Amino acid sequence: MTIKRFLLEVPGVPVPKGRPRMTRSGIAYTPKATRDYERDMRLLARDTMRGQEPFSGPLTVEICAYMPVPQSWPKWKTERVTDHGMQIGHTSKPDLDNLAKTIDGLNGVVWVDDSQITDLHVYKRYSHQPRLVVEVMHDATAVHSKTKRKQ
Repeated sequence: MTIKRFLLEVPGVPVPKGRPRMTRSGIAYTPKATRDYERDMRLLARDTMRGQEPFSGPLTVEICAYMPVPQSWPKWKTERVTDHGMQIGHTSKPDLDNLAKTIDGLNGVVWVDDSQITDLHVYKRYSHQPRLVVEVMHDATAVHSKTKRKQ
């Protein structure tokens, strides 16, 4: 039985993908915070997949990063934030594209390779429950590029 939809919720403050760093000898490496976050996400995804094979074919992925509410905010502003992150847009760091890049850690676990993603929707919201939510679905409108034409 193949799964049609996959939902992963990573608790805690979402960690954006850090820029590659260089050693003095010119070797590039990924920052430790990024490596740790991607490792934790991969382990959580592996448990959530429960032994299922990774998705194949075209995929639609939706990512929502629920960021913590700043403690410096006044009460009226804090009260407008819901657990689903509505009403006040998150317009500060981290950048949306760097949050989206963290899904590289799901390669080989949730999907074979992230090149399968044909549609990607990414959101940033404030929430009282910081977390990263990743939803994966087969892209029903796309035809797999490796599909052979019917004769």
